[in-house]
Amino acid sequence: MRQTGHPDRKGPSRHHAETVRAFVAIELPPEVHAFCRGAMERARRRLGPAAGAVRWVEPSGIHLTLKFLGAVPAEHVPQLVERLQAGLADQTGFELAAGVLGVFPEKGLPRVLWLATVGDLAALGICQQRVERALEPLGFPPEKRAFAPHLTLGRVRETARPEETAVIAALPAAWPPGTSPPFRVTTASLMRSELAPGGARYTRLAVIPFAGGR
Repeated sequence: MRQTGHPDRKGPSRHHAETVRAFVAIELPPEVHAFCRGAMERARRRLGPAAGAVRWVEPSGIHLTLKFLGAVPAEHVPQLVERLQAGLADQTGFELAAGVLGVFPEKGLPRVLWLATVGDLAALGICQQRVERALEPLGFPPEKRAFAPHLTLGRVRETARPEETAVIAALPAAWPPGTSPPFRVTTASLMRSELAPGGARYTRLAVIPFAGGR
């Protein structure tokens, strides 16, 4: 299913298919977005001047990614939805919450600031594996890295100075404990990501309900 275009020596083909940059995610309720916004504001205050070394995401767009698909032909979106519906037909709901702050990688130069995902992580892992198995026949191989569920708050700029990255790396050690209100997960979403100068914009393409949610 992956788009594999070839250069057209006579110019762009009129049959060139529109593609969408797609991913599968769990969307968050407003109270968790509010928790993420509060965590972001706390992080900015604690970082002080070093906060400018981070590209912060828009809190209302924060989500829990299950699988990134990349560019896929728009005409294949219905097939993706069908496969996801079949793969998640037996998935039951589970509870999650947002937790404490962390950075990737844990050692060395920090690149990403995130909040941990807590709750029924075993059920979340089963859900993520069902997504992987559902989409593999369509040409999306399973992720080789272990699934590490998290909510991205920001990404460290490549231009960050050593003194800024040092402050960022030390932030998790001083972070207070606490979690967001728990929320019940009963659906997954196929999402579209559009890159823009002000940050990515996300659009829901389809909602895939779990067992009992149809």
